[in-house]
Amino acid sequence: MKTISKIFVFLLFLLSNKILVAQSDGVKFDNLTSLEDIKSKALSEKKLIFIDLFATWCSPCKEMDQDVYIDKTVGDYINKKFISIKLQIDSTKTDSRETQLKYALAREMNTKYSVKLYPTFLFLSSNGDLLHRDQGYHPSDKFIEICQEASDQTKNYASLEKRFQQGELAGDDLLKFAFKLSSYRNDSMAIIVAQKYKTTVLDTSSPKQILTPSFSRFYEKFPSLLTVNSSILKWMHKHSEESDIAVGVKGFTDHVLKNIIGRDIVSKRLTSLTPSSTPSWEAIKNEIAINWDNNTADRIIIDSKVNWYRSHKQWDSTIKYQIIQIDQLPSTQYNVIQAAAINNFIWDIVLKHSKDSFSLTRSCEYMENINAQYPNNAQFLDTYANTLYKSGKKSKAIAVERNALNIIKSSPQQEDIDIYKQTLKKMENNETIIN
Repeated sequence: MKTISKIFVFLLFLLSNKILVAQSDGVKFDNLTSLEDIKSKALSEKKLIFIDLFATWCSPCKEMDQDVYIDKTVGDYINKKFISIKLQIDSTKTDSRETQLKYALAREMNTKYSVKLYPTFLFLSSNGDLLHRDQGYHPSDKFIEICQEASDQTKNYASLEKRFQQGELAGDDLLKFAFKLSSYRNDSMAIIVAQKYKTTVLDTSSPKQILTPSFSRFYEKFPSLLTVNSSILKWMHKHSEESDIAVGVKGFTDHVLKNIIGRDIVSKRLTSLTPSSTPSWEAIKNEIAINWDNNTADRIIIDSKVNWYRSHKQWDSTIKYQIIQIDQLPSTQYNVIQAAAINNFIWDIVLKHSKDSFSLTRSCEYMENINAQYPNNAQFLDTYANTLYKSGKKSKAIAVERNALNIIKSSPQQEDIDIYKQTLKKMENNETIIN
C-alpha cells in the first residue's frame, strides 16, 4: 500500500511538473484589466496586442488551451511579438478574481467587434487599432501563420481594408477579402466588397473565366448579387452540364436557377397577394417559361406550390405537389439529404395530416426504397413502420419497428429507446399512434 502511494505521489509530481513546464514554455497571458494599461505595456515593449475572446462552454477554445497555447514554438513566437490577453465573454460561479476584473473589457471587445464565434482572435496595434482577426481552432503551425499574417502590413486585415478604401484592391483579392469579412460576420462591408468584385470582375469576364469553384462559394455567400437579369445565369441555363463541371458541384446550375427565379419572379408575385387570394400559378409559370423554358418553369412552380400550400396549412395540396416533386428527382437512389427530406415530409405531413390511401401507399414505397439504401438508420425505419401501420399493414409494421428498436439500442441515442418501445407496444395492442 505504501509502495502504491509513493508511485502515485511520484506520478502526480511528474504531471504537475509537466504542466508547469508547459505553462512556462507556452503563451504567456497577461492579467491587465484595462485596454489603456495593455496599450501602455505594448507601447513600452514595442509589441503588438493579441486578444483571445473565449467562452467556458466553447470546445474549440479549450482545445486551443490544451493543444496550442502550451506549444513552445507558439509561445516563443507570440511572446516575442505580442502582449497576450485572454478575455472570457461569459461568467461562472467559479471565475477567479482576475477573470472577473476583465469582464468589462471582455464585453467591450465583444461588442465593438461584433464577435459571434468563439474563440475569436483580435490582433491590435499598440495604439489599440485593429490589425487583424480570425476565429476557431487552429493547430500550432496554422496559428503561427495567422499571427505572422496579423503582423504583416501587406497581408493583414487593416492593410486589405485600407487598400480597398483607396481603390487598390482588385481581382481575386477582392473576393478573398469579401469572404474574410463574411467569416467575421461583417455582412454590410462584405456585401460592398463583393459587389465591387461582381462589377469589376464577374461583369467583365467570360462565362468560362467566371465559372470556377470559387464562383459557387461566391453565390452561396452573396446570392442577392445575382438576379434573373444576370447574363451568367442565362449562359448557365443553356450550358448546365458544362457549368456544373466547371464549378465542381453537380446540380449547381439547377439549384441557382430555382433559387433566383423563385426569389425574383415567384416570390415577388406571391408577396403581393392578399391573405385570401389564390396564386395565378399558370400566369407565373408562363412568365418563367417565356424567359427560360417549360421544364424549368414546371419544376419551379411545383417547388413554389409545395412551399405555398405548406405555409398555408393546406395539407392535401401540399402532399399532392410534394409527391410530384419527389417523383421529379432524377434518380430514386436518394442521397442522404434527399432521404432525410422525404422522411421528414412523410413524418410531419403525411402521417399527421392524411388518411388518403394513395398518399400512404406512395409514402410506403418511398420509405421502403430509402430503407433499402440506408438499412441501419433507425429513424428511417421508424417512419417506415409508422407509415405501414397507418396503411393497415400491422404485421410488417411491427417487424420493421422491432428492427428499428434493435438498431437504436446499439446507438448513442439511448434516450430514444423508450419512445421506440412505446411505439412497438401500441402497434402490438392495436392502439392509435398518429391520428
